[in-house]
Amino acid sequence: MAKSIPDLLASVRQMLVGLEANADVVAGRGATPAFTQNGQSLLDSVNTLEPEQETLKAALKAKTAALDITIAQLKTWNSEANSAVKSAFRDQQEKWVEFGIKAKK
Repeated sequence: MAKSIPDLLASVRQMLVGLEANADVVAGRGATPAFTQNGQSLLDSVNTLEPEQETLKAALKAKTAALDITIAQLKTWNSEANSAVKSAFRDQQEKWVEFGIKAKK
């Protein structure tokens, strides 16, 4: 069963405490001090990377919101430009193509 990250971190912390407290017994089964230190290093890496990831997520959310606003503004501008061209060349729909507007048949 997959654990959530906070649950996994709590489980690993508890495991490390248990391994260190019983190092003499578990070492014979492969949980050597090097193995325990590797687990601690991995935990430390997650503890360092997780806040960085949250910062990046927040920055991405802000950039996405700014992009959404700019795209909406660009759509409005394009609509206004289309209206201006269509008004200026109302009787010359073939000219619309120069502006990227498809003439209705």
